[in-house]
Amino acid sequence: NCNVGIMQWSISENKVGAGVLIRTLRQVESSKGEPKVGDIVMVHCETSLEDGPLVDSTRERKQPLEFQVGGGDVIKGLEVAVQRMQVGQLVEVTVPHIYAYGTRGRMPEIQPEATIVLKVELLEIISHHS
Repeated sequence: NCNVGIMQWSISENKVGAGVLIRTLRQVESSKGEPKVGDIVMVHCETSLEDGPLVDSTRERKQPLEFQVGGGDVIKGLEVAVQRMQVGQLVEVTVPHIYAYGTRGRMPEIQPEATIVLKVELLEIISHHS
C-alpha cells in the first residue's frame, strides 16, 4: 500500500513510528516483500538536517549500511521506514527527534531534539528471519 506519494502514520499510543513521514521518490514492484523484524537488510542512507545540510552519506563513502531490522543498531526512524519499503525503492523520510537522536543529539553535527531527513534506498534483504 505504498503507492501514494506521501504516507503519514497517525499518532496512537501503541504505534511505533507515529509522526515519521515517508515520501516515495522511486517506486518499484518487488516480489520479495517488505523486510520484517529480524531480517538483515542493506541500504544506502543519506542523513541531512531538516534545514538542508548533509551530515552523512553511505553512498558517498561507497559503503552501504547493513543491519538487522529491530536489532537497535540504527535509529528507530530508519527501522520504521525500511519495514515499509520494497527492494529498489527510494524514499525520503522525515524523522522527528524521538525516532532519531533524541534529546542528546549526535554532536556536533546533529543538535539535541533535531528533526532529520533521510534519503533511503533499500538495496537488498540479505536474509529473512524465520
